[in-house]
Amino acid sequence: MRYAIRIGQGLTVAFIVAILLATMGVPTAAAGEPVFLIKADGIWVVGSATGDGGTPTCIKYLNTDNEYDENQVRYGDDIYGGNCPTDSTKQSGFGFDGTDSILINPGETFLIGKFTHYNNPIYVYGDPEHNFKQVDLDIIMDFRIVSSGKTFTGTASYTMNLDETPNGDDPCKYEDPECGPGGCPNENGCCDKVWFENNVSSQTFEIDGVWYTLEITGFVPDCEGSALDAQAEFFTREEATNQACLYGRIIEAAPAIDVTKTANPISRPIPGGDFTFNVKVCNIGDTALTITSLTDDIYGDLNGRGTCVTGQSLAIGECYECSFIATEIHETPWSQVDTVTATAQDDEGHVVTDSDDALIAVTAGGQMIPSLTQWGIIGMVTAIAAVAIWILRRKHARNIA
Repeated sequence: MRYAIRIGQGLTVAFIVAILLATMGVPTAAAGEPVFLIKADGIWVVGSATGDGGTPTCIKYLNTDNEYDENQVRYGDDIYGGNCPTDSTKQSGFGFDGTDSILINPGETFLIGKFTHYNNPIYVYGDPEHNFKQVDLDIIMDFRIVSSGKTFTGTASYTMNLDETPNGDDPCKYEDPECGPGGCPNENGCCDKVWFENNVSSQTFEIDGVWYTLEITGFVPDCEGSALDAQAEFFTREEATNQACLYGRIIEAAPAIDVTKTANPISRPIPGGDFTFNVKVCNIGDTALTITSLTDDIYGDLNGRGTCVTGQSLAIGECYECSFIATEIHETPWSQVDTVTATAQDDEGHVVTDSDDALIAVTAGGQMIPSLTQWGIIGMVTAIAAVAIWILRRKHARNIA
């Protein structure tokens, strides 16, 4: 069973892995317990490479499943208008060699693997429509729980992007890491940029009953430096084999939601009428959630009222919106603040809640009755104006005198 995961750009970039437990019946691991990464094998997804207008020229996927070696994806022709080269080392492309035999402690940064950009001179057919732009990489990881010896396997899938710039640009689009500030061309042309794109639909994975998020902290070019030197983008030199270490860390997942409630209209003239309440629930945490309840402290359970229903699944960053109508008829001026509360739960049973309120009113002229906060602002402004008038009057009186 395999689960897709994406990572995205930014100094810290979040992505997901979902894990299928290999065996059952042993106690679950405690949160924060160390796990042993037996190996990580990167597989380039056949057919996933794309250019601006189609399949990249002379694309090749060079994978060996479940081996401790580097897998590659290569593209481009070494002779313009010729046949695709049989020698893949003449092409440009990416390589990934996953790490192995690493003890992982939640919250601590560790080496995920080594990434290589083979930046060779190439030609593309229909330039630039068939230039290489992005490709997906699956990383199959084998873990072992340190305390129990229990093993399990998970698959992560990344999207990696490339901006291959014209070699003859002056100034160059990106600063050459060895040429110095200003992006001046080096002896072989302008450097290119590699980065990860964030396409996550979920951001958690399970380690023996405990849910975590894996954060990518970035590249360390040439593997020279520590994880503290990791950066979100990797700039690569022309006619060179550019290598970087890829670092990340796992942290315990933190589910959370945000609720917004608005009313339309916010006021009606006496005797009142229908008010439409709009409710928006957003998953702002790092785990997928399910909405288990929607309640209003005045109008009660909202499940089945208007367009509102519970049981909605929310991926990370996803929002659910619904609305319901309440009728308020009053013979005298009236106002009300009511609160909607949403409750959601993740697959591990963690429960999160959030609330928001909205003010509605029935008024003599159809104008909104100021809230307590608004009355406070009005009072403050009135007081300031009164003081200003008093000062001006005293000044004017002195001038007359």
